[in-house]
Amino acid sequence: MALTDNPMSIIVTGNVTIGATLEASTPTGETTLAHGSTFTVPAGITVLRASFNQSGYLNLPTYVGVTPNKSYKLYSNYTQYNYGEGEEYLLYNANNNKYWIDYTIGNLDVNTDYTKLNFKLEWSSTINQHTVEVTDY
Repeated sequence: MALTDNPMSIIVTGNVTIGATLEASTPTGETTLAHGSTFTVPAGITVLRASFNQSGYLNLPTYVGVTPNKSYKLYSNYTQYNYGEGEEYLLYNANNNKYWIDYTIGNLDVNTDYTKLNFKLEWSSTINQHTVEVTDY
């Protein structure tokens, strides 16, 4: 019988110490939330992938360093300027005014449209290992 066969029997003829190591599993999940939602980071999660999740708008995925078990009040919006000559996408924590996504392009002059966007938050052990672009501890 090879040492990797299961089940395996071993005859012990002296003192033996047997040990085990347990590793906590990192939760995996995602949620889509609306402008003004509160989200509590799951235990064991230190990085979230945040993006916009609404048809017709840019996705703009961003990795955010967060604190496990902490709640964040998040607002997300899109503003159009000069009838499409400029655009601004924002996702921010209203508790401290920390911007998670702050993307602008074009001429930001006269505000011509405003939309509250849905956004998606994702988490996993792989995301936890990703380099963060924004920290909000």
